[in-house]
Amino acid sequence: MLDARGKAFVENQQANREREARNWWRARAELRAIAEPDRAAFIRYWDRCKCPGNAGYLLTYINMFRDGRLIVHEGEVRPRSDVEWERDRKAKIAGMTDIELDVMIQTHISPLFAEWGREERRRRAELSAAVPPARCSSMRRKRRGVRR
Repeated sequence: MLDARGKAFVENQQANREREARNWWRARAELRAIAEPDRAAFIRYWDRCKCPGNAGYLLTYINMFRDGRLIVHEGEVRPRSDVEWERDRKAKIAGMTDIELDVMIQTHISPLFAEWGREERRRRAELSAAVPPARCSSMRRKRRGVRR
């Protein structure tokens, strides 16, 4: 009985090593199938990833990348949901009035978006300073509903 268990253990260990090797071969082949600029970004993402560095996890992340759950955004791989949330949040901030922006900067916890809000305010100020005065007064008349 002990001999049979010992033999089964050795066979099981060999089968596990062979399966892991097949997974690595498959993962490397799928990694090579990713286009070059995206592959470099994906490899940087994988190197920073805190999950176990085995072939099963690598195949999972490659699958997520291929399915579009992970995307290349500004040269870095990020979850699509994070990119979309940030884009929507920035669009909401960009649409705020100066008073709403002041309240958001003073009351919200996220320093990332507060800083972005300050940058948005500076950008608005630069844009309004760049507009010639004649155009500004005509824009004010249009807002009031007065036309010439």
